[in-house]
Formats: sequence, structure tokens, C-alpha cells
Amino acid sequence: MGIWATAPFLHNTTCGLFNNDPSLKGRLDAFNDGIYRLLTPGKTDDEAEANRYLWPAGPSTDVGAPLNQASAERLKQDHGLIWRTPVETHLHIPASYIQQFIAGVSPEWIRWLVNYPWVAFALLLLLSLLTLFRTRKRGLGFIILVLAVLLGFFAAFVCGWFGDLNVMRTPAGTPVDMLANLDPDQIGITKPGNVVVVARGMKGLKSPGTDAEGEKAAGLLKISTSPDLVLDRGHYFAKDLSKQELDNLIDLLKTF
Repeated sequence: MGIWATAPFLHNTTCGLFNNDPSLKGRLDAFNDGIYRLLTPGKTDDEAEANRYLWPAGPSTDVGAPLNQASAERLKQDHGLIWRTPVETHLHIPASYIQQFIAGVSPEWIRWLVNYPWVAFALLLLLSLLTLFRTRKRGLGFIILVLAVLLGFFAAFVCGWFGDLNVMRTPAGTPVDMLANLDPDQIGITKPGNVVVVARGMKGLKSPGTDAEGEKAAGLLKISTSPDLVLDRGHYFAKDLSKQELDNLIDLLKTF
């Protein structure tokens, strides 16, 4: 009901023109663009997929830059719309969340050390002092003291004393869902193989010209909860209709 007034379409509102015009004419302009993209014609799914972003005269838009800066060449290369980062980005972890982040990727047997790092530091420091002043094993005492100092730096880092943490630097043009859809249950110290896959994948993304089909990037898709990066793939409801049947259907939809 009232579909003529609700364009752009689909859950992410990427199918159709967004003209920011609430007038009757503005809503119908957005509807006409969006509905032809939604009910895109084509003899095959691949053809319909390509036609969605080429109707009526090239990739959207009439209101400025193409959708997510996607050129006609990029839409063709991606077989549709893949949402990509417009600038170089990184995962930003505020200092107050570093401890929670590290605990989340640590196995159970070591998580206590992350949750209570100063306790372990104090115990090691006390042990080193006792060894140095109560025994003749000064070498052992200095070794324990060095371990205590290192653990102290670790505790300070975990507690955010060194400031925010920026990791996973990615270049402009990285598919957002390639990283956003990684399965957290598949990444952690308990699964070192997948940690290596993520590291190699991130390194691959830093190479100029890297695409979703790259060998290293493909490893990231294997541990993704949703490995299809193309937005709104499918939904080719009217690809078998003739031009006249499509026009008649769209005119009918305007009456509801």
C-alpha cells in the first residue's frame, strides 16, 4: 500500500533515487526510478543484476555523486552494488574497551590474566623481591623481576593507560561487509589458523587493486557469516515481463 510514496526501496534504501523531495512530484520521481530498478528486466539474473544500476541512463544519480561513489565500470566489475569504504579506515578501540576486547578473543584459561592483570604483576613483583633478598639466586630473581616489569606494561596496555587502539588499517575501496560480517566465533587465540587468515587477508587488502575475488581476501569470505558482498542480489521479480507488461504493472501499483 502506498508504494508510490516510499521510494527508495529495499531494507537499505539503495534501490532508487533519493531526491529529498517530499512533494507529490518528488515522490513520484523517486518511485519511477526505484520501481524500474526493483522490477528490473533481463533474460537472466546476471543481466537483470547489471540492468538495475544502468536504468534509464547510467548509474544513479540525478542528485550528485553516484551511489557510494560507484561508477558504471565498478558496478559492472562488482556485478552489482558492493558498499565500499570511501577513505582509508581502521578499527578504533577506545582505551576503556581494550581490556574487554582482548578478553573477548582470549581462551578461558588465560582470560583471568586479562581480567586481573595487576594481581599477576603484584605477585610476580613480590616473588622477585623475595628471591633477590631472601635467597642467593639473584639471577633467577632478576629474571622474575623482568617478567614482572613486562607484565606491568601489559597490564597498563590492557587497562588503556597508553590510549586508544587503532588496528586493521584498510585502504579506500574495501568492501565493508568483508570485515563487518566476519564470524567472531571463528576468530580468536583458540583458532590460530583463522587469525592467520584474517592477518593475511588484511595484508592483501592493503595491496593496490585488491578486489573481493583476491586470493587472500577470499580467505576472509570463508569465515564470514554472509559471504555475498553484493547488496540486494536477487529480487528480480519482473525479469520475464515484456516492456509493456512492466509498464502496465507499474501503472497499476500507483493506484494502491
